[in-house]
Amino acid sequence: MELHKGLELVPACAGLSAVLTRREFDTAVKDALRHYTRADLLAGNSLLHTEIATRHGSRPANVVQLRQMLAKAAETLFSNPRDQKLHRVLDLTYFNPAPKQEAAAERLGLPFSTYRRHLTAGVDRITDWLWHEEQETLQRQSDNPVVASTGQADKADPRPRLSIVVLPFLNLSQDPGLEYLVDGIVDNLMTDLSRALPGSFVISRSTAFTYKGRRVPVRQIGAELQVRYVLEGSVLADPTRVRVNAQLVDSTTDEHVWAERFDKERKDIL
Repeated sequence: MELHKGLELVPACAGLSAVLTRREFDTAVKDALRHYTRADLLAGNSLLHTEIATRHGSRPANVVQLRQMLAKAAETLFSNPRDQKLHRVLDLTYFNPAPKQEAAAERLGLPFSTYRRHLTAGVDRITDWLWHEEQETLQRQSDNPVVASTGQADKADPRPRLSIVVLPFLNLSQDPGLEYLVDGIVDNLMTDLSRALPGSFVISRSTAFTYKGRRVPVRQIGAELQVRYVLEGSVLADPTRVRVNAQLVDSTTDEHVWAERFDKERKDIL
């Protein structure tokens, strides 16, 4: 079971930067343009967790910020009068869309093949520009790691920003025989998070499980393991279903930054 999908990529939901490959980034930009008028679909776009989307607002970014970023990119790239046609193609396709692409081409007075060629060129330029902006932003952060996300230079925190420990979940079923199920869920979650977030630092199982059965303050765990985030939770199982509660806590502030609950058929677990 890909548990990270059930938990919706916990670190990303909590506001960590998404670490996307170039292909993933390109796909996210194209999806965001295509869904520009659909807030419900934009709400799940991985660009919301990139640095370029969050640097001028909340973390993670909201749909309004994402729309502003895309519109600003188009305005910046196509401000030259020679590029106005490309801007108009993008506007009538995504920002203020015509009912169909054929209608957009007709409004622009372009053959459909020419319209499609302009559309592809415009999307490619936006994607390239945003990608380079993201890489430059990440590089600046790497060069100046003591600048916090608020923009305030403060005492350097040695904990990597993409660092997390998944603590052993509590077994609320009062059946010691279900410990294997609870521990297996945690094992899967550790693996899935490591795979889903390249460049992240996920504490190993052997280290995380030294906290099993112990009540240790989150701040202390963060300091001992040098991680920024602590994921804790509980599992309640009955003969047919399993309910998982999970909370992500910022170990530097002891604040809950994300929480979720989901139910699964027991046969779908592990």
